[in-house]
Amino acid sequence: MPDDQTQLDPEVRELIAAPVSQEAAREARLTPAEAVRQMRIRVPERANRKLRTVIERANRDDQLKGWWHVANVNAVARMEINDHSWVHIQIVTNIALKLLRQLTKHGIEPAMVTDYGMTRDDAEVVVALTALTHCIGMSVHRKGHEDFSLFLAEPKVRELVEGIYRDPELTVVTSEVLQGIISHRSDGDEKPIRISITMNNSSGIYQVDGLLKAKLVGSGLEPYVEVIAHIDTEDEKRLVPLYRLEL
Repeated sequence: MPDDQTQLDPEVRELIAAPVSQEAAREARLTPAEAVRQMRIRVPERANRKLRTVIERANRDDQLKGWWHVANVNAVARMEINDHSWVHIQIVTNIALKLLRQLTKHGIEPAMVTDYGMTRDDAEVVVALTALTHCIGMSVHRKGHEDFSLFLAEPKVRELVEGIYRDPELTVVTSEVLQGIISHRSDGDEKPIRISITMNNSSGIYQVDGLLKAKLVGSGLEPYVEVIAHIDTEDEKRLVPLYRLEL
């Protein structure tokens, strides 16, 4: 069972499991005012007051919500591709925070701590802002939407954290959000996360194919993760030099 530090918002768990394409298509047909009215991002904020303030401001920001609506119209109504509605934004924000909290729970510190001497709370703000703004460039065009997201997000991020940070920390937070936005681009078949495992016995393939695969399948991370196992002994290298997990 997940603990309070890493759990998803209960409504988000239902949204991930449910088919959202019909809802996304319905929302794409709403007027802008109707669409914006029903948007509300929910995340487990814990005791992070900075994160709570950012989410509250995002939920009052009709410009940000307008971008989400246009992005969804472009994606669903015009191009007939996957959901880019505010529901997609909520799912991405929750999963991103969950992954960050799982990492910090196991002692892996985010760059905001190791590189800048800031806090885990600040890292959560960066991750949430990245998720909230990562595909607003879809309101301009699908091709190159990550680049369009950059110039739309820069002033918006500064607006959403006004009074929470002052320079130079304000510029650090903004820059890290922009880096997160552009890094979500995936070129060709390359996936953004690679898990590379070195084993000294090929019997470990069972652990990868059975146990690790069971954790990944159905998690929603399959399109973004690749798992490669290398056998590190000369005798077994000839038998199984490389194993790639199929998700």
